[in-house]
Amino acid sequence: MEPSCPAVRSAPCTIRQVRWSHPSVMCPKCGSAAPRVWEVTRVAIDIDLEQPVVLAVQVSVHRCRPCGREFRAQPPFLRPDAIYARRVVQKAVEAVYRDGLAARNVPDRLARDFCVRPSEKMVRLWCRAFADRLDFAIDYQPWVIASFSGILCVDEVYQGELALLLAVDPAAPDGDRLIGYMLVPKGVDAEAVKTFLARLKAAGVEPAEVITDDSTLYPAVLAEVWPRAAHQLCLFHATRRVVGAVNDVVKQVRRTLPSPPPAKGLALGGRLRQTPPQPDQHDPASERYRWCQARRAVGIAQAHVLRPQIQSTRALARAVGVNQDTVRRWLQLTPPDPTTLAALVEAVGLAPTLEPPPQPWRDWDEVRQVREDLRLNRTLFLRRPDHLSAEEQQTLAKLLASPVGAALRVARSFLEAWFAIWRDEDGQRRTAVEAEQR
Repeated sequence: MEPSCPAVRSAPCTIRQVRWSHPSVMCPKCGSAAPRVWEVTRVAIDIDLEQPVVLAVQVSVHRCRPCGREFRAQPPFLRPDAIYARRVVQKAVEAVYRDGLAARNVPDRLARDFCVRPSEKMVRLWCRAFADRLDFAIDYQPWVIASFSGILCVDEVYQGELALLLAVDPAAPDGDRLIGYMLVPKGVDAEAVKTFLARLKAAGVEPAEVITDDSTLYPAVLAEVWPRAAHQLCLFHATRRVVGAVNDVVKQVRRTLPSPPPAKGLALGGRLRQTPPQPDQHDPASERYRWCQARRAVGIAQAHVLRPQIQSTRALARAVGVNQDTVRRWLQLTPPDPTTLAALVEAVGLAPTLEPPPQPWRDWDEVRQVREDLRLNRTLFLRRPDHLSAEEQQTLAKLLASPVGAALRVARSFLEAWFAIWRDEDGQRRTAVEAEQR
């Protein structure tokens, strides 16, 4: 090769000669014996672990004398009019359907493992042809029913006006295994569920236990189709009911907390005027100015006193009786000294003290703290014990020991007992016998 000529890209490969020639074969059209007239060579690509393999297949050409048809002998390892051997197609289809590989990644996988690289379009065509050959009612469903565990999960999936009824075997060795499905175009009703379950029964499905959600579509239909099958709610939906009931208890307890009486003089009703009025004791504007000034001083003092106990600005504003922006401005100011505050209150007759809360509450600060903790930590009552951190367990124990802890302890202990049906104190899953006893 001359130096000026570019190099030709090439890859080392193995060429294997295969002979598939018969003296006589049966005619695919009329079934008569067709003798061999000559031989031709077909080129095919096969898989190998070391390098690409090219097959030179010598096949016989036959002519049927009764019908005049001329055809080639078809090797079983090749497909008609194809250059890839059946083993290449099999590896590509298995990579998609068995290994869950995306079709666009299959060419790279085959090139890495077997030194062949079909196009992505060709892989998709092979997978489509494989899927078209499968018959759910003939190939798949009998195999699934033959290994059916006796437990059936039935549910529906919605997308717009379409609905898909699904039946799954959750106790199959390889996980959830599809038993059957039915597409419902106009919504799911009792008649559609009955039709779906009747098809499963006609196919040979006889469950000992059927698990559904809490929809009203299933109880009557299941009793009619499989009267001997036990019907129960799935663990997720049953647990959701229990968690929802505990959540309702927490919200109800929070609504029963006593509300602090409104502090007179904390509703300022606008900004304090910049220029003070004339110091006339009988002037209405002057009297209102002094009144607002005293109320503002009391609010600033209360905001600074409650700030260490209430970190949330929203909760602090609600406790003081003003909006959040006002509380933020007050917290930036220096609180008035007790002497000045007492003089302002005495001048306008404003008492900053409030009525004590009912028993067993100690003061209104405790009420506010419990109310805020219940708002921020409501979800702690709904979680499994092994899912709580040490700090969250302390917060939960503090709320359970509060004056409203009696009702909360009942709800929490019931939820913990519910979770303990399936898992022990260490979070390990119990056996079926232990769970049934609990």
